[in-house]
Amino acid sequence: MVAGVRWCGKSPLLEHFGRRLLKSRVNPDQIIKINLGDPENLNLSDNGESYRYILPYVVTPCKYYLFLD
Repeated sequence: MVAGVRWCGKSPLLEHFGRRLLKSRVNPDQIIKINLGDPENLNLSDNGESYRYILPYVVTPCKYYLFLD
């Protein structure tokens, strides 16, 4: 978990983590990114809605990386 005040660099840090995962040969399909600041994703603050949103991305039994920004 990365926490901090607004505009302190959390989003670039998450992007950096994503790039490092890709460099370490993690399949891009295993990285799920959700921007909760996007008006289209406002409903995803509800646990049930976020679960229903994420479930279709989880298609194989492997490790997934979920980035909530």
